[in-house]
Amino acid sequence: MSDIKSILASLEQAPVVQQEHAERWLGGVMKYHREQAEWHAKRLKGIGGSEMGAVMRGLYGVKESGFGTLQRVVQQKLMMRLPEFQTVHMKRGTVLEPLARLAFMYRYRGIQDQAAMDATATAPKRPGYEWLVGNPDDIIQLNGKRYTTDYKVPNSFSDEIEYDYRVQLHHYALLSRMAGVKIDGLILAKLDLSAELAQSLVDRVPSMSGAQLHDVAKTIARMDMPGMRVVGLGVDMERSMQVDILDAGATAWNDYVIQGVVPPKPAEQLIELDDQRMLQVGALQQQYAMAKAGINYLSQQVTDIESSLNDTLKGVDTAGKSLPLSLVKIAPPRVKSEVLVQEARALGALPADLSSGEPTYSVTALLEEIKRLKGDPDAAHLKADPEPESGKAKAYLQKLGVDLEALATGNFGLRLSTAKADKEIGGVFERSAAEKFGSWLDENSLAAALDDDDQLEAIDEDFDLEVVSGPLHEVFAAAESGEPNQTPSTPKYTSASMR
Repeated sequence: MSDIKSILASLEQAPVVQQEHAERWLGGVMKYHREQAEWHAKRLKGIGGSEMGAVMRGLYGVKESGFGTLQRVVQQKLMMRLPEFQTVHMKRGTVLEPLARLAFMYRYRGIQDQAAMDATATAPKRPGYEWLVGNPDDIIQLNGKRYTTDYKVPNSFSDEIEYDYRVQLHHYALLSRMAGVKIDGLILAKLDLSAELAQSLVDRVPSMSGAQLHDVAKTIARMDMPGMRVVGLGVDMERSMQVDILDAGATAWNDYVIQGVVPPKPAEQLIELDDQRMLQVGALQQQYAMAKAGINYLSQQVTDIESSLNDTLKGVDTAGKSLPLSLVKIAPPRVKSEVLVQEARALGALPADLSSGEPTYSVTALLEEIKRLKGDPDAAHLKADPEPESGKAKAYLQKLGVDLEALATGNFGLRLSTAKADKEIGGVFERSAAEKFGSWLDENSLAAALDDDDQLEAIDEDFDLEVVSGPLHEVFAAAESGEPNQTPSTPKYTSASMR
């Protein structure tokens, strides 16, 4: 404990860390991450490779998805947020990383460059860039060249080079460059295992001998087939990205961490759809209402339409905004109970903060006490923490001013409107469904009109738009403007496989 406190006291940001946050952080780390407490304390000294992607996305407005956010990284450095709790995906990557390294070496006949690894790890920090920290997974020699290599064990394999991984590799290459180690290229090595095999190896690898681990690695390298292979993906080394890393890291560290300030969240954009998408949403709303009316016959249709609506509106802020049809209401994704509890714990919530119940007896602790005989059954250490409650976690987070909407996941919630006028329309749909059954949806769907602009004027003959509440008729009136008002997302990066 004394070593950890010494590390914390030496942090550059220590003067701006609030005492309450420091105490909660230390207590939480010792409770939930005791075995790695010192390692987590050292991570507070700067920004690591796995964190830099979030920093870059936050400061430069990169639309790529990734791990974490700029705000979370700064909160962690200021001890406002505990280290991430280990997930099944994190455990898989940690346990199987040695296997991924061995399989890669056997498959591509690479050799670890230990001298380069040592030089990178022990080199003195450049003045002004002390915040640039991290430990590369590997530096290898391959075909006479030196590569910074990072190993991943994804849940499902793809040959995409994710943005955060590109940043991570460039971050580690920068560390080597500042240490005087020349890096010729970057490699992202992905261990592609079937779900069943991956889980089996996660359970078995910790107890394997070195020889057994090598045998498994050789088998994977030799099989080299989907579900049992390791794939090396070459990543282009970009000087511009390394410059961006230095600029973004310095900004995040000097302007936020050292100042004790959490950066504001980016302003949320108002819902904006071009006319074509507005028409599409309105058509999907109408289809949903009709399918609900004929639920017994059209249950599969309802499922498909829900999926289409969520795909169409993904990433759009709908809170408090008017949609084409009031007939179908859309609610934003909800915050799951387990997410509330996890977020509250990450921000230092104690068991008493998350539950109104009393601590219960721990069977394991009682058995140990019985073995020792004459134990005190009322001893506090024999009681387990009460089960966290999402309501308590929600109250805790609200007290801290956490934006709960940012924790919401999943799809939009759909329901039929209960307004009198809309219910009357539902009755019309029900009678129509009873009469037409199979052909009913196609005959009454607005979606078909989207494929033929000439049909827009004739829609009133087949379906009375005035009956349907909502501004859809206004959209049809402006249908020919065709001016998009939504910023397109950044294209994904791909890279050629070394295979």
